[in-house]
Amino acid sequence: MASPEKTRAIVVGMETYAVGSGWNLNGPASDAYKFVNWLRARGVPDGQISLFISALPENQQLVNQIGIPATNPTQAAITSAITDGLANRSGDLLIFFWGGHGVVDAKNNRLLFCADASEANLRHISLNSLLTTWRTDSIGYFPRQIGFIDACQNYLEFNRLASTMPQYVLPSGTPVPGVEQFFMLSASVGELAANLTQEKTGAFSQALMQELEKANLEWPPDMAELNRRLMERFMSLRDAGRPDQTPSHLWYRDWKGGEGTIGSFKRQASAKQAAAIQLTNEQRDELVMALLELDAMANRQERESVIADLRREIKFNIEYSNRDRLHVDNLVKTALKYPGGLQELLHTIKRFKGADEIAGRNLETLLVKLNIPI
Repeated sequence: MASPEKTRAIVVGMETYAVGSGWNLNGPASDAYKFVNWLRARGVPDGQISLFISALPENQQLVNQIGIPATNPTQAAITSAITDGLANRSGDLLIFFWGGHGVVDAKNNRLLFCADASEANLRHISLNSLLTTWRTDSIGYFPRQIGFIDACQNYLEFNRLASTMPQYVLPSGTPVPGVEQFFMLSASVGELAANLTQEKTGAFSQALMQELEKANLEWPPDMAELNRRLMERFMSLRDAGRPDQTPSHLWYRDWKGGEGTIGSFKRQASAKQAAAIQLTNEQRDELVMALLELDAMANRQERESVIADLRREIKFNIEYSNRDRLHVDNLVKTALKYPGGLQELLHTIKRFKGADEIAGRNLETLLVKLNIPI
């Protein structure tokens, strides 16, 4: 059995980035604060918690209240902590918590952006590489390793950059037998993770902390049971029609190396959302024209970002056209072929439409007129 006294933790909350304010997130610092408090309540000593936070100015006071010095989460600082910092240390359990932006590249490498990520150099940590490194003798012996990754992927232009990003591979040695890893992510490959700005938390982190607080004092927490409870929780939220407050997927890697997804909103739409929608050619034309009033559809680059976030069977079956109206029409026709596809498209556009207030209201009025549920 693992003991809190022999547990080490690395906690990261990333709200600001060198690339600029467009990447700001309001929530990861608060989530890191809550996670540290949970570790303390379970008996993990402060000296065994490494904290990395880049906080928005309005959240800096909260960071100061933690009482553990917070290091700026640059790539160099985090790399040092997860390699050199663990090289001569061992224990029963190693815990990793990360809140911030992330992306998945064409090879399914999960990349987590660091605070010093800039336009010229998108500095990041490869989660795939970290998992490999921690299973080898490059670090001390930690037979059990747990990870919670709330990696927001709202800025889908990252996906276009990922193919040309430098690959930072962490050092790894000889595999160590008996090392078990259980990592959970708030999104699966190509999916979004929701950040609840008003509540200053990630949707996954919020649910995770509530479930961890309800769990008994067993150490470490029963990850399989936690997996099950989170799945049930997000299924209930989806059935209540609250997809914007749930991760679109929950990805996990279990103790034995198996991988899977749970909580798939896009593939388990409610009966109301999955109902077939029938539109006449005239009604579809009205919808297409209303969509083209939005920058997210009229702007070709933004439209590509919206399409990139749709489920595979939709985005890979859209007939391309250089004419904006025809391309959007093809997009709508393709979405209508799949249960819940049009609602999925509309929810995705909602995240991108930004300041198009008048166009947004016009679209909502049309959806009511056409009896399209959203």
